[in-house]
Amino acid sequence: MWVFVVLLALSGCFSATFTLTFAYVSDTVPKGDKRVAAYGLALATFGLSFTIGPMAGGYLARNVDVPEDDSAGVAMAEEIHLNEESTGERSG
Repeated sequence: MWVFVVLLALSGCFSATFTLTFAYVSDTVPKGDKRVAAYGLALATFGLSFTIGPMAGGYLARNVDVPEDDSAGVAMAEEIHLNEESTGERSG
């Protein structure tokens, strides 16, 4: 039971993700149809991550010896991608 409470507390710490994502979209995407499409894409991404994330985590936990390395690699790749998106730079 205590694990659930700790994980629920951590989830609450990161609950501002929706607000930050929508603020980023409204700051970077021009008004009109492009902004509506960007909001739709953001919501679809959240929905897919809630659906696919637990399945992928369960698969990695059972079939990969060290899942921490995989999650760290995915997080690093995502950070690099977000940095490139926010600065407008492309490597390669």
